[in-house]
Amino acid sequence: MRSRWIFQVGIILGAAGVVAGFWMISDSGEERRKNIMKHLPSSSQMEQTKPWNGVQFQILKKAAETDENIARNLGK
Repeated sequence: MRSRWIFQVGIILGAAGVVAGFWMISDSGEERRKNIMKHLPSSSQMEQTKPWNGVQFQILKKAAETDENIARNLGK
């Protein structure tokens, strides 16, 4: 009876050790994550759209501050 309990505890601890080992192997460092994120295509696209987003924000801000219809003046 006691040997069965010891065997079961050993199996549980062994499984926990395997899981912890896989977790440590698969866990990359913070610097590596930042490096990977820096080279993803989406991050470069975000950098390219920042100036355009700023222009759009300025247009929206101007539209909110004035009573005139600025959509008429955009094509001129």
